[in-house]
Amino acid sequence: MTLFGESAGSSSVNAQLMSPVTRGLVKRGMMQSGTMNAPWSHMTSEKAVEIGKALINDCNCNASMLKTNPAHVMSCMRSVDAKTISVQQWNSYSGILSFPSAPTIDGAFLPADPMTLMKTADLKDYDILMGNVRDEGTYFLLYDFIDYFDKDDATALPRDKYLEIMNNIFGKATQAEREAIIFQYTSWEGNPGYQNQQQIGRAVGDHFFTCPTNEYAQALAERGASVHYYYFTHRTSTSLWGEWMGVLHGDEIEYFFGQPLNNSLQYRPVERELGKRMLSAVIEFAKTGNPAQDGEEWPNFSKEDPVYYIFSTDDKIEKLARGPLAARCSFWNDYLPKVRSWAGTCDGDSGSASISPRLQLLGIAALIYICAALRTKRVF
Repeated sequence: MTLFGESAGSSSVNAQLMSPVTRGLVKRGMMQSGTMNAPWSHMTSEKAVEIGKALINDCNCNASMLKTNPAHVMSCMRSVDAKTISVQQWNSYSGILSFPSAPTIDGAFLPADPMTLMKTADLKDYDILMGNVRDEGTYFLLYDFIDYFDKDDATALPRDKYLEIMNNIFGKATQAEREAIIFQYTSWEGNPGYQNQQQIGRAVGDHFFTCPTNEYAQALAERGASVHYYYFTHRTSTSLWGEWMGVLHGDEIEYFFGQPLNNSLQYRPVERELGKRMLSAVIEFAKTGNPAQDGEEWPNFSKEDPVYYIFSTDDKIEKLARGPLAARCSFWNDYLPKVRSWAGTCDGDSGSASISPRLQLLGIAALIYICAALRTKRVF
């Protein structure tokens, strides 16, 4: 069996592949812009219970009675109309991509955190096709920050508004982490106003989608899975979204489903050809576990050789590259966890005795900067 999905659907495919309940039922999974290590992809059982109780109270069904009279509470909830429940659930929305419901670590279907499950997983029998689009983050800016951005036209965003949005998005991070993120996604050259908008989109896309996918692809390969990675970079000529939004989250779906092959729709010839190639890749993957076709080269992805295939209408670019976004994802997957640990040593021993002298110097330099930022007025 082959499962495929996009965004939340993609992380659900991921959950089906990793769960002991469904293990062995699925051999191949296609995961488009979503993995179970993404910040939005799952929640703890404690968080799910907290949100559930809040929803019960918001529907006037008294969550305090759950222990003494759960049947009454359930009966009350069943009497609430679907529209009310649909609206009230969003009272637990806690910021960009912090959804009120998600797959839950329940001890059964998901017995542990997905990355913990990955450490002991035997995935030698699995074939995976996974990837991202170029501008994963811009789509979500309009939903949470519609007062700042316009769907159709780019926004020259002042620095103070940029900082306000970035601190909102990453408000749950430590101050040291936020300082590092803002530094990483500050435009030091060019037009800062329009670049500020672009950099926020990049930060959201990298943190919530591309870099978790990159990390998870490496982990899958290390556990024995056959992984093929794609990167979709084409902006459809008839897109209804502003040019500044680029290649949006979900833009690849119509191509994987072969929609450009419908001659009644206004696609360009090169887009029809791209749709044909992408649909053929899905069919080939479902049949053989390898999306490459007609003798085309598409090597397996691994940590040692993170090769990916570019779906584009531009014949001048190479189809194979390495990454994707290797430098930016190294920031999220490798450097930022170190910032988190270094920040905890500002008032104590750095614990660097086992680190090489060169790395000690680099770490000390970063540590001095972070500690100084934390103890003085913010530099950003």
